Amino acid sequence: MIFYNELLDFLVASLIIIILASPVILLSQAKQPVKLSGYQSKKFEIPFNITVPDTVYNLPKKLKEISGLTYQEPNSIYAINDEEGSLYLFNFETGDIVSEIDFGKDNDYEALTRKDNLIYASRSNGKIKVIDTKSKEKINDINTPLSERNNVEGLCFDSTTNKLLIACKGELEKHKNSKGKKGIYSYSLTTETFDKDPYLIIDLKKEVGTLKPINLSTNIIQVLGVNSRLNMFAPSGMAIDPITGHLYLLASKGKILMVIDKSKSTLGIYFLNQQLYGQPEGIVFDKKGNLYISNEAKANEANIISLMRKSKAIKLEEAKE
Repeated sequence: MIFYNELLDFLVASLIIIILASPVILLSQAKQPVKLSGYQSKKFEIPFNITVPDTVYNLPKKLKEISGLTYQEPNSIYAINDEEGSLYLFNFETGDIVSEIDFGKDNDYEALTRKDNLIYASRSNGKIKVIDTKSKEKINDINTPLSERNNVEGLCFDSTTNKLLIACKGELEKHKNSKGKKGIYSYSLTTETFDKDPYLIIDLKKEVGTLKPINLSTNIIQVLGVNSRLNMFAPSGMAIDPITGHLYLLASKGKILMVIDKSKSTLGIYFLNQQLYGQPEGIVFDKKGNLYISNEAKANEANIISLMRKSKAIKLEEAKE
């Protein structure tokens, strides 16, 4: 009986020590800078510090559900709000919406891209509205064979092929054995046709095996967390880096940023800080190759995070090209 009493006293004392020590441990961890983590090719280094934003721009209430954005020089972005048929021009310097274009009925608009003065806004069912920013009106509709089942979330313009790339977070289009895979499709603006063959089929778990882990723990709980995030992967935005031609694929589910080169090989898969990137839905570059990621309002206000390009990385990538 004495042994059990001593054991109970020991367990209670140990529990008290752990409880008292926990705030110190948490405080120590909070002070440590967040490290870049994920998987990366040995020949590649992402040219952005995605763990430390250069600027965070809080957005007006009209853009609290920002679902897509595209850059407009010199210092603005066009953006759409989920469920609304309006195109907003937001100015970074003033922090205000400076113009608004109504282009259609309220619906599930999820993705946005631009070619010159034409803006392409896609619904989740793959139907794309074409808006002329000069005349400030919708001038065309593009129909694709995609549907709600495919769930379009990403759209970007590829200037090298004059095509729209379309990323889906839902099922693959007419493709067997699609479990765990996501598709990117293309639409030619030259021929005005949807390409039958997918631009790219992504099997994220398979791609991880081709890359080197960076700052990932072997702790069983953290390993389970990493696998859970990889399994959740579903694209929410997409943009092409104007400096390298690399494709950046954003995923709100799993909080992942993926980088793919022009030969369609994966260069990096990175885990985004979930406190910083609450609900990342949009991604775009400016002409200098700086990166912008938008977050819908969640625990925090809707915002756009700007990530300035590292100059050394630019020189290194230009040398590789």
